[in-house]
Amino acid sequence: MKSAIEKIVSIYEVFCRILLLSMMSLVIIFVFMRYFFGMTFVWAEELITMLFISTTYFGAVLSMKYDEHIKISLLSEKFPPLVHKAAEILNYLLIFLLQIAIFYTSLQWIGRVGNVLTNGLRVPIRFFYYMMPISSFLIGLYCLIHIFMFFKKEDLA
Repeated sequence: MKSAIEKIVSIYEVFCRILLLSMMSLVIIFVFMRYFFGMTFVWAEELITMLFISTTYFGAVLSMKYDEHIKISLLSEKFPPLVHKAAEILNYLLIFLLQIAIFYTSLQWIGRVGNVLTNGLRVPIRFFYYMMPISSFLIGLYCLIHIFMFFKKEDLA
């Protein structure tokens, strides 16, 4: 079971790398085409923007997985170990609750405006907007995993 999960996570990380590499490659190609050939494409800027946004949303999942997200720990590190762990658990619970709110709100929002076509690519915007509930679901999942790991540890000190 664990190896299957690790394989899925590995595939997800490769997917994120491909998104980032695609974005960088397209930026280089289209800047080159604009300056040397005077050619611009309306859809190119939109595609690059969507790739940038997707690397942000999907990269946030990886930052939560590796516990590399932004947090202010200056105060909580000065607490005794038990209070520090309680503060960490509270932090993950708050993030989890926020992700639930984002998940449901974004699904409702996609239901209302998701059929609008993008200007350049002419595809329904919902395909891009689904990045938000997918990433919030995965971030929430990693929050629960982190909370579970706090309780799984034998020592509370």
